[in-house]
Amino acid sequence: MGNEIEIGWAKQEIGRHDQWHKTVAMVLTIIIVGLSIAHNITNQPALIDWIPILTIGMLGVIIRLETTVHRIGAYLDHLFDEWEAFREGLLYDKLYLSIADLFIMVPVGVCLIYFYQNTQQPTSLLNMTYGVIIVAEVILWASAPSMVKKLRANSGS
Repeated sequence: MGNEIEIGWAKQEIGRHDQWHKTVAMVLTIIIVGLSIAHNITNQPALIDWIPILTIGMLGVIIRLETTVHRIGAYLDHLFDEWEAFREGLLYDKLYLSIADLFIMVPVGVCLIYFYQNTQQPTSLLNMTYGVIIVAEVILWASAPSMVKKLRANSGS
């Protein structure tokens, strides 16, 4: 009985985290694309200045999604056999997340290229700092699955 309650709680918690993170990432993506379009129409520099800041925030949300949701899954993996049965039913975990990542990352990447091409001082210290932070976050995002595997291996022993 206790396992069923814990599994039910875990499913609800993961669902909440997952939905919240995906919604925030999508809203930030729409804002970033909207800022690029608005800058292209009006040529107001204030609009384009927000693109890298929001991109950093969006990547942070995606990294948090990867670590929060998948860490809970890795923890539950070694505790409950029922958890594996639940996860096998989640098709989005295997297929849809990869497609969703492309739909979110491609427009934001295009907007970042647009930002760096249209910035008045592309070699400024601030723009280089943005670039370093964005590259670091992409590396964290790319390494998140291996960190979850490591956590799963450590928690299984």
